[in-house]
Amino acid sequence: MIKFLFLVVSAVVLFWAVNTFLCSPKGIAPEIIEVTNIKILKLNSDSLKLDISVFALNKNDTDVEIDAVYLNLLIDKDTIGTAFRTEEIKMKKFDTSTVSFFAHLNTLKAIEIASKEKDTIDLNMKGKVSADLGLITMPVEVDLNHQFDLQKELTKTIEKDTKNNKLLKVQSAKLNSVSLGKSTVEVAFNLTNPYGIDILLKDYPSQIFINENKSGEGNISSEIKLEKENANANGSVIYELSNIKTISSLFGSILKRKLEYHTVGILNLEVLGYSVQFPFNFKGELVII
Repeated sequence: MIKFLFLVVSAVVLFWAVNTFLCSPKGIAPEIIEVTNIKILKLNSDSLKLDISVFALNKNDTDVEIDAVYLNLLIDKDTIGTAFRTEEIKMKKFDTSTVSFFAHLNTLKAIEIASKEKDTIDLNMKGKVSADLGLITMPVEVDLNHQFDLQKELTKTIEKDTKNNKLLKVQSAKLNSVSLGKSTVEVAFNLTNPYGIDILLKDYPSQIFINENKSGEGNISSEIKLEKENANANGSVIYELSNIKTISSLFGSILKRKLEYHTVGILNLEVLGYSVQFPFNFKGELVII
């Protein structure tokens, strides 16, 4: 009888303690409230590696730890990738925090989305994680929606890689002739495909400045397409120097044997079915032929 009473009392005390904990500021599950940012870290033929930032809130008056996270990425209830974080998330009491997840988005799915002419993806991140509140571990439901501007982020990634010489590198820049009739500058370049996906360089309408003087206009001689099996290809931009005043001023510069140039234009590519455009420039010294 005494043993039975002990068990009953113990159960009541445990229930009271857990109930008190759950109803106090020490027993509130942390919340993962919203996705604040998504950026592309890397892309290849299999997947787009993403960095997803979320805003989390801890309403407890004690520190909280959220275990390793594994979530599904969905579009129209179709799973197209996963989001994960192997390290624990540690949050201070009554604190907010921006937490980063890594994610992999299926490249073929991204191409399929592009074929539907959707620049912005309605992305759903869904799953369940566990939060360690000290006395107990509580489940935390994650169900977040975010409009992911895939075209915008794709443009940012390719623009950064291009400016870091991962896609385009100047091979040579030549002033072919100088006459009052017609003169041209040829900027030869190499286009490299670091992604393993189809890339189409459509055009590069641009202006060339020689020794800081606007000297002419030009474009690539032809489109260049790099398919998955191709590593790189050569191309060139031809500029026609048609301004007589500008050409005349080059004669003095030629005597000094130094002609510096830079171009200003918009690079126009097609990647994953998306039009990718951004400002771009070549610069260096001209070789006189």
